[in-house]
Amino acid sequence: MSVPLIRSILAGVEIGDSPGPDTVLATAATLASALKADLHVVHAVESGPLAPPLLPSVTLEMERAAEALDTVVGRTLPHGPVPASRHVGLGRAHRVLSDRAEALGVDLVVLGPHRGGHALGGLGTTTDRILRTLKVPCWVARGDLNLPLRRVTVAIDFSTRSHPALDLSLSLTSALGGSAGVPGAPPPRLDVLYVEWPASLRDDPEMEEKMLLPRIADEVQSAENRTGLKGAALVQPRVLGAVDPSRGILGHVAAESPGVVVLGTHGRGAVARTLLGSVASIVAREAPVSVLLAPAPDTSGT
Repeated sequence: MSVPLIRSILAGVEIGDSPGPDTVLATAATLASALKADLHVVHAVESGPLAPPLLPSVTLEMERAAEALDTVVGRTLPHGPVPASRHVGLGRAHRVLSDRAEALGVDLVVLGPHRGGHALGGLGTTTDRILRTLKVPCWVARGDLNLPLRRVTVAIDFSTRSHPALDLSLSLTSALGGSAGVPGAPPPRLDVLYVEWPASLRDDPEMEEKMLLPRIADEVQSAENRTGLKGAALVQPRVLGAVDPSRGILGHVAAESPGVVVLGTHGRGAVARTLLGSVASIVAREAPVSVLLAPAPDTSGT
């Protein structure tokens, strides 16, 4: 039995002109407080040359970035929690964040969904690179995180590569859901999605009821056995008919508005299509809610 634990969180913070709180940092702080985890903050300065000896202008930029990061932390977290560390790194944003995450041994990285530039937290080339290299879950924050979580969505593909996503979704609903610390409160709802070809569902009208839904239930039971979190959520198995898995998932999310969508990365569907690899990137980019990406276990050595 193994419950995915989050004891340390790293927030990739941008420094911009906005006078308001930083969404990424606020989300990471909310999670850290609820999970009793350490909070770490990182920002990347991309100015050349990126290796010593540094130009005086680069050194000055690093000092100004550190001061600006302190300002962002102060206005976003006036009442805490106090970050365990604040780090300004020089280098490509994806490398700075990945190196910092590895050095600290964090259990979760929080980024933003912004598209532009090379700023740390941008969901473009930079974040795609981060998502492909990180070995820990990554929360792509969109909007305020409101706790307790009332509803969580997770997509699976019946492979072992989607186990971390399902296990993590159970852990989240247990730790952050409506029943956490509130006696008598109902547990949150967990929608467990599987995407199938529409033509297959049309050709076999009994496929969903007799094969796919029972198999989803078996996957959930296995996850409950792995984590020991039986009853942590009101599980709702769902079969979606979609040619493009990402569109099916996004359609469900738009209709149901879960607090967060949990996806595994680099999995394959029953019809030999990439379901949770490139699709995870599309959903993270376009979903109107936050997305939590759980990397598949490393099987390169097996």
